[in-house]
Amino acid sequence: MIGPSGWQLQFTEVKRKALKKQKVNFVLRSTMELVSINTRVYVVDTLGELRMLYRVTPIAVVGGSFLPSLSGHNFSEAAAAGCAVLTGPHVGHFYHMLVEMWQINPLAVKQLTGEAELLEVLKELLSDSKALEARQGAAKDAFSIMSHGVVNRVWNLVSRFAMDAQQKRGIVD
Repeated sequence: MIGPSGWQLQFTEVKRKALKKQKVNFVLRSTMELVSINTRVYVVDTLGELRMLYRVTPIAVVGGSFLPSLSGHNFSEAAAAGCAVLTGPHVGHFYHMLVEMWQINPLAVKQLTGEAELLEVLKELLSDSKALEARQGAAKDAFSIMSHGVVNRVWNLVSRFAMDAQQKRGIVD
């Protein structure tokens, strides 16, 4: 389990108690405790480590997209690292990225309706290496295509904005 940005800050004592009550053996990254063979959940509750962790995991489940109150999370780092990207129904302002990635390759991101479908898809991907590899490749390729030339596109937008501003002030013809 990876808890990015604001999520780890919300991982309160209540949630820790809930895992303990359910007798789920977990480790918090912030405690620096070693993971054992009995660890079932590894909670990354620290900042700045997602890029490294995505490189060593085959599947990224974007948890913040399963609850409407969290409005989704950015899945671009997971896609860039070549993870199979699974997201929930509540992608918030990442909707346009989702659609753009689907247009490039429908396998790039799998949007799920809830827990039952998540479990079904995880079982499929963990038991079918070809399906997993197809989703991983699709995500990485779609992100690469999307981000190709982004610096030039941003520069062109900024330049156009600056030229418009100068023309309004009468500085440039």
